[in-house]
Amino acid sequence: MFLEQFRLDGKVALVTGGSRGLGLEAALALKEAGAKVAVLARRASFFEEAKRHLGEALYLEGDVRDEGRLLQVVDQVEQELGPLAILVNAAGVTWGAPSWEIPVEKVREVLEVNLVGAFLASRAAAQRM
Repeated sequence: MFLEQFRLDGKVALVTGGSRGLGLEAALALKEAGAKVAVLARRASFFEEAKRHLGEALYLEGDVRDEGRLLQVVDQVEQELGPLAILVNAAGVTWGAPSWEIPVEKVREVLEVNLVGAFLASRAAAQRM
């Protein structure tokens, strides 16, 4: 009874980075709550695991650093699933090394994906919400 108030039946959710890790867990939870789920990942090969666990969903390839692609993704999500109601920014990269060994280019890449990408995805989605 208590969980019924958290149902998302008919709501449309987009999860960036939703093909694996925490993003996939978020996508699974949204689907379990009744949402129609779209998953965005940088490479189509990333969808193999998601498809095994998530099953039916809208799988879209794209990079969160590409604002034009994000606008296309939001358009496609709305055309195929309906009005976008939920965005989960789970796309992210990391560089596994001590800080004194990380090349500055990798730090910039992490910031571009994890910070700027989340901003761009939020902006693309917010225009429709």
